Amino acid sequence: MNCGSENKTQIRLKNLLTPGVIFSCLSVVVYFLDLSFPSVLSNTISSLGSITSPCAMLLIGATLATMDLKTIFNDWHVYVFSIVKQFILPLILFPLFRLFIRNDFLLGLSFVLYVMPTANTAVLFATNYGKDEQLAAKGVFITTVLSMASVPLLLSILL
Repeated sequence: MNCGSENKTQIRLKNLLTPGVIFSCLSVVVYFLDLSFPSVLSNTISSLGSITSPCAMLLIGATLATMDLKTIFNDWHVYVFSIVKQFILPLILFPLFRLFIRNDFLLGLSFVLYVMPTANTAVLFATNYGKDEQLAAKGVFITTVLSMASVPLLLSILL
């Protein structure tokens, strides 16, 4: 189905069935069926899972290392995104969280998860799909730096 536009993005099943999606679905099945595996296999899977964040951080670091230092800090779009993501949206959304989440523990947990910086998977997706990985790396870096102020500030004000 082309609909007359060559630039129109189409959803393809092979793009949706990535190893990450497949194994996420399998992990849900394993959880609900309460399956257990030999320790050799479960330790191997656990070890592989433990290296994903460090590998993603290496990718972000390698991307930032190829950039001029001035280039990392001179994109005002990243600052606007980061301020909106780290300060403005949490302040706007907290009343909605409070409206729908009655349990204080779940409210705090949900809010803490929301105010965390942009996930490093943004860089992985940008790299995988041939998009602007430098912009994604800058976004992850700047929101991470801003989170050192935004997270304690917002948590002390709102919780």
